[in-house]
Amino acid sequence: MKRDPYKNKERWERWKETHFSKNQNGIRKDDWKIFIEFLNYMEL
Repeated sequence: MKRDPYKNKERWERWKETHFSKNQNGIRKDDWKIFIEFLNYMEL
């Protein structure tokens, strides 16, 4: 496993917990769904 001195993995996991389940203001629901699918794909 790579070293992560800036804790990017932890920050990413916290961001996912708070933002993946709810739609953001100013973004249409369909667009938000596409964005989340893209982020999930990129995470792989």
